[in-house]
Amino acid sequence: MHSFRVPGLHPRSTMLNRYADRTLGTHDMRAVGQHLIGCTACRARVDRIRQLGDLARAEPAPVPTSAMLGRIIARREGGERVILPVADVGPARRFPAWHMLGAAAVVLAIGGAAVFSSRTATAASDDGTLTFAPALPHAGAEVEAVYRPSARFTGDSVLVLRARFVAAARDVPPDFEPAPAIQRMAMTRRGDGTFHVRFTLPPVAVYAVLAVEDTGAQRLDTHGGRLWELLTSDEAGDPGYQALLAASGGRVGWDARHEAARALVAHFPDSLDAWRTLTFLNAVARGESDTASIAASRRALARFDSAARRDGTTDVGTISSLYWMAQGLRDSARATYWKAYVHRVAPRSRLGAQLHAVAAVETIPRDAHSIVRALPALEQLWRDVGAIDPTFTTFGLQGAAAAKDPVAIARWGRRYRDMTHDARSSRQWVGGELVKYASSRQEGLALLRSLLAPVDVVTDPRRRLRQAANERQRELDEEHAVALQGIGEGLLADHQHDAALDTLRLSARTGWNVDRFRDIAAAALSAGDTADAARMFALVAADPGVAVSFVDSARTRLGANVSSAEWQRALSESRVELRKRILATSVHTPLRGERVHLRSASGATETFAQLSAGHVTVVAFGADLNYKASVVNLAEMQSLAADIGAQHARVVVIALHPWSAGMLDSLRVRHTPIDVRFDDAHEADRAFSAYGFPIYYVVDASGTIRFAYSRVRDLRAQVATLTTEPQVARR
Repeated sequence: MHSFRVPGLHPRSTMLNRYADRTLGTHDMRAVGQHLIGCTACRARVDRIRQLGDLARAEPAPVPTSAMLGRIIARREGGERVILPVADVGPARRFPAWHMLGAAAVVLAIGGAAVFSSRTATAASDDGTLTFAPALPHAGAEVEAVYRPSARFTGDSVLVLRARFVAAARDVPPDFEPAPAIQRMAMTRRGDGTFHVRFTLPPVAVYAVLAVEDTGAQRLDTHGGRLWELLTSDEAGDPGYQALLAASGGRVGWDARHEAARALVAHFPDSLDAWRTLTFLNAVARGESDTASIAASRRALARFDSAARRDGTTDVGTISSLYWMAQGLRDSARATYWKAYVHRVAPRSRLGAQLHAVAAVETIPRDAHSIVRALPALEQLWRDVGAIDPTFTTFGLQGAAAAKDPVAIARWGRRYRDMTHDARSSRQWVGGELVKYASSRQEGLALLRSLLAPVDVVTDPRRRLRQAANERQRELDEEHAVALQGIGEGLLADHQHDAALDTLRLSARTGWNVDRFRDIAAAALSAGDTADAARMFALVAADPGVAVSFVDSARTRLGANVSSAEWQRALSESRVELRKRILATSVHTPLRGERVHLRSASGATETFAQLSAGHVTVVAFGADLNYKASVVNLAEMQSLAADIGAQHARVVVIALHPWSAGMLDSLRVRHTPIDVRFDDAHEADRAFSAYGFPIYYVVDASGTIRFAYSRVRDLRAQVATLTTEPQVARR
């Protein structure tokens, strides 16, 4: 019997916190609720806890991906099974699947949560150590951080501790990534060589991840890439529920998140959301291989399901958790039951509106003509559901763009920007569409110009903790180039040729984008500027993915105003420029290829190190042999393999489903002799952080990841650049 059921005694603080968070079991929820009816002191404490939740919900809004729906449509048509997010690894973002919105909701419940970590294990030999006192502080407490530096900071007297603080779980739309709330704190060196700083945890924060860097943000210590973490404690001094929940979403790497989820369930076995979190992360990190964990989750689901049905719950949070957990465990009977239940008892809830929106949007065919015809239905859906779910808002903006209707673009653009809290990516997309039409051009130009405001990359709160200042600058340069190109094309349409060409020249100064170079060349030709056109055409011709015949056709278009010598010089300079610009986007991520075991279609197993065998290797995640249309285009990969084979480079395509008998026959039926491998133990998924499809990587001959989340059209140029570098001997 709980002590608060004895007259005169009260629930523990941890139980009141879990009551406010709706993480208690049904029986305890009812008991605490009955106690609160007659206890004003405990009721006031619960009110304060909920006020903290309100503060958390007022935190900065999540940031979406601008092309989210296009990717969803393409991958849904490919029959994808599950698309999952990658945290803090680079520009690539989430790829939610239509039928996996539940998974996205789980991620949001996790990612919006928070935890401060006390792990102090020593990182790699070239890394320092960071410790905290107290190791498990309360929210709002003062903490002292002590950093024993690595050799990379020899001679520094001041370092910067960067921390991303996260509040308790928030109710935010699915498919969104919480906006970063990063703070910088100066650490000063003491006589013993260590660096110290004292700081106060934000009162609503329950979790933080941290990194150390020099004052110019060029040299970083990220704890071997894992980041340090700090969890807050409950009143008993143990990691709190929200802290562990946030660790399951905030740690770097899916294995580490899975470990946190296991701890969450171990500490809070009566929490439905804890089990839902473990179910999701087990599917990500272990797939179908951890049968014991799957069986335990199924037993937990049956227990929570029975209790909820017996009590006739109307709590939308409980219903939602049961529905998504059933989805994650592929329990179609329970998922169908709770889906119908929410439509019956809470049709206007977030879950009810979300399911309604998804069901309505899924009935619309994926071609542009059908989306245009569906615009009236989408308008009605907006009136019915409102801003409850961003997915159909994205769909509405795409439909308006396909209809070439500037009024509709402006209307859906405002809705989309409101839902994304006017994120930079949403301004870029909406502005790029509005500049195409005279009636909306000025509004579009204003949006695009707003992206050009100077950003101090050292203090930029959107710079990721594992990202140096120069890496963030490259991202901003590409963002600026896209905005400048849109502005230039808008000015060109307004017949402001000189200003347009000046702007387009600026857009081509950095990055490598063949389509952009081609468009600028055409604009320069239309304005009579053959010199600029020649430079842009030469950049296009330098790309190994462009047909050889383009050189002659471009030369013909330039005419007599450009001499043969000038054209040849431009081609030579462009080949040098290609290498320079491609290398500027490269990374150096270690990969233990000997630990990644992959199965061939015939059933034989080899390691990735054996497959790559000291060669530059393209790795494509997302082949599907169970559907006619694979997410990764196998014929396209076969063409790529043939092209880069002359450079002794290879292509390895990894299926999004496990191996089964008949895979060899499936490849033969497709007449595509590409090397498809099966990642049954999810070792490649974890090694590459590739929980999404399609995703493309390029690994150099030394076995280091050099390009991540590449576009297919850039793979040939990336391979060509790496094969000219000094490589380890090919075996």
